[in-house]
Amino acid sequence: MLACKLFLKSFFIIVFMMMNIVFSVAQTENPVISAIKKEVDKNLIGLKSDGLPSPFFISYAVIDQYQMLVKASFGSVTQSDENRTGWGMPTLYVGDYFVNNERMDAYTHSSAIQKVNLDATDIDVSIRNALENRYKAAVHAYRKKQGMLSYMKRTPEEKTLPDFEKTPVVNLILPPEKINTDREYWEMYARTASAIANKYPEIIKSDVEIDFINGMAYYYNTEGSRFAVPLVQCNISFVTQLIADDGEELRDYISIFRSSTDRLPDMETFAAECEKKITHLLELKNAPVADKSYIGPVLCEKDALAYLIGYSFFNNAMMVSHRDLDANYNVRRRNFETEMGERIISNQLTVKSLSGTKMYKGKILEGYFPMDSEGVAPAKELILIKNGVLKNMLNGRIPSLKNPHSNGHNRFMLNSAFTSEIFASPRTSFFPGVIQFTAKNTTTDADLKRKLIKAARKAGLEYAYIIKLSSNNEGIRIYVEDGREELVRGLYTPSGDYKAFGKILGVSDEEFISTNWSRGLGSSFILPKSMLFEELKISKKEPI
Repeated sequence: MLACKLFLKSFFIIVFMMMNIVFSVAQTENPVISAIKKEVDKNLIGLKSDGLPSPFFISYAVIDQYQMLVKASFGSVTQSDENRTGWGMPTLYVGDYFVNNERMDAYTHSSAIQKVNLDATDIDVSIRNALENRYKAAVHAYRKKQGMLSYMKRTPEEKTLPDFEKTPVVNLILPPEKINTDREYWEMYARTASAIANKYPEIIKSDVEIDFINGMAYYYNTEGSRFAVPLVQCNISFVTQLIADDGEELRDYISIFRSSTDRLPDMETFAAECEKKITHLLELKNAPVADKSYIGPVLCEKDALAYLIGYSFFNNAMMVSHRDLDANYNVRRRNFETEMGERIISNQLTVKSLSGTKMYKGKILEGYFPMDSEGVAPAKELILIKNGVLKNMLNGRIPSLKNPHSNGHNRFMLNSAFTSEIFASPRTSFFPGVIQFTAKNTTTDADLKRKLIKAARKAGLEYAYIIKLSSNNEGIRIYVEDGREELVRGLYTPSGDYKAFGKILGVSDEEFISTNWSRGLGSSFILPKSMLFEELKISKKEPI
């Protein structure tokens, strides 16, 4: 009897503890995700009409976006604002994974993004209304797509390719990030940096802009995936300008992106960097003007190389996988898809996506992100190009024939809350978080200069060019005869063509990490410090 009493006592203690654990989990469930789940699950069953297909997949993301924007010019604050906005991003598919409304309603999908009130009880109503509207659009698009498929010519492989990939369930709840949002401090920061130009009467523009977005993405889908991840963008920029004696407008800038305010330069350091840009601009003003265009070997360094790589491979979506059928009615988009498995650049070069890697050689990679907008975590290492041969492309959950699986690059893109509502709302876009360029054979910077002069001499040129910056329309001439270097302005520096990477004469043995912010997305590029191209075109800038 005593043993029985002890057993029952132990049993009830265990049950009580388990109930407490369950209650504790329920208490710590994210309230935003709970609200999303409640409405999404209800609508998966409730959204149906006689004769119309029912949804088989629904996801909903809520973006809680705080933004601070501070602007200053010549020591005076010209704008100082804060804003907090909630945005809802619904996705709804009818049919099944094999054939659905995907790739047919791209425009209505983006227009479905709406504001939601995160502090009120009406978030349920906002989600419900959004999904009802999405359902109507999805049914219309699905029927339209069925009609198109009935007369489209497709290969057997295309007919067996599903419209939407089913991916493993994820459950990732991360805490919000803390950043310094002391507006008075950042106003003083902007005033101090922009006031540096007051010492230089020739400067006609000295603008500092501080733009911080501290957001959280809350997501749930009917496959059971859920996540809450921080979306932080801390951007500081400086633009300075003057007009040369011949009328040419000369401009230089600083653009710094970090995923935390802790890693931004302090006020004095940033102000000193702004002054360096001003003094360089004054030097450039007195530099000789290029008298002709140039085609020949070019040595690209640091920022200029980062810009060239970004523009050639990523800004124009060349490295993004794509299915032809879409809202543009089967218009083919130019990218690398047809060249999968073929050599597209020098066999000396390998390109990897490290978007799922947070640290590299002790440094935080600002472009790292833990989860994309579809609930897919990017790989810590994904080979895109190996020894010049295209192996993979950036893609999401829409399979293509040569890229059938998502690699987690359909990212949340945040925009300014102080522009018009259309441009302020978040979107999704395919863009790398971290990219690494490596080369088989590398050499010293001194050797690269010798190779540059040798290549120019062989081509019968008087000089060659070194490009260090992507701005200013400037370059450094290095003369074949004596190695003398001369700063020159009045140029259109190379804007980018991936074919130029097919003939590389040399690559630096030093590494350089470039952090950029473009189209509401941050990225990091781990690159060689410099790269010597056999041939690039540098055009003379014609006077206005």
